Amino acid sequence: MGAANIWLGLDHHLKCNAYGLNETRRKSWQLIRMNKKRRNEKKIRSRSVVVAIAAVVCLIVIAVLVRSDSLQHTQYPQAYKFSLIDLEGKEFTLADYEGKVVVLDFMGPSCVPCREQVVELGKVYDAYSGRVEIISICVYTGEGMREELQSFADSYHAEWKFAVDDIGTAVDYQIQRIPTTVIVDQDGYIRFTHVGLTSADTITSEVETLLKGA
Repeated sequence: MGAANIWLGLDHHLKCNAYGLNETRRKSWQLIRMNKKRRNEKKIRSRSVVVAIAAVVCLIVIAVLVRSDSLQHTQYPQAYKFSLIDLEGKEFTLADYEGKVVVLDFMGPSCVPCREQVVELGKVYDAYSGRVEIISICVYTGEGMREELQSFADSYHAEWKFAVDDIGTAVDYQIQRIPTTVIVDQDGYIRFTHVGLTSADTITSEVETLLKGA
């Protein structure tokens, strides 16, 4: 009987020790999992902070670039978006050429400097055909002017667009003398204006500046 009691006591003691060991291991594993969870949560928070900071930086950069572009254009007048009829009888507007550099040539077929100007514009057209639009706008109006302008364009083999200004576009652009050359950038702002005969070299230099995004 005594030996049995001793055995039962020993068995109970071993079970208690085993339980205590298992409980200790369980708590250790819980602590390890909790620590791991906390580390993961810290990593997630850190990544979230980095992403948030990066997003803020991107927004600031975009805002600065937009403001810079806006400030750049505020120093230039916006070109009047006229609508005219070309020599083929087709209506067109300045807005049709958004995204391109446009050279406006205010002229008249009987104007001697205008004849010299069309020769210079021919050089520009040959150099930038497809990338730059040239529009010659005749400030003279009246009966037979369209035919006279067509004859003028044909005589110089000018292949760009010609139109008679029968709606007062020259007034909107404040044209005082002809020829006057107005160069409009890709965003529709007047960047250069020349009164009188202007060389192809001058126009080409300014066109290059706009094409390079300056």
